[in-house]
Amino acid sequence: MPRNEEVFNIIAMAHLGLLHPGIQKILHEIDQTIASISRREVVELLRHCLTCAKKVLQKPQAPLKTIVENVV
Repeated sequence: MPRNEEVFNIIAMAHLGLLHPGIQKILHEIDQTIASISRREVVELLRHCLTCAKKVLQKPQAPLKTIVENVV
C-alpha cells in the first residue's frame, strides 16, 4: 500500500494527466494500475485543486423562474 505522499502524487498525476477530469475518470485511471486508493482520497485532493474550483464557479446557472400561486 502506498504511503500518503505517494498516494497524493499518484492522484495528482492522474488528475493533471487527464486535464482535470471528474472523480469517476480519475478512479478509473488509477484502478487500472493501483487498487489501494479510495474515492475519499481522490475527493480530498480535488477539493484543493484551484483549476477545478474555478470550473465549478464558471458553470452557467439557469435563470430563476417566478412561481405564481393561485389562492382560492
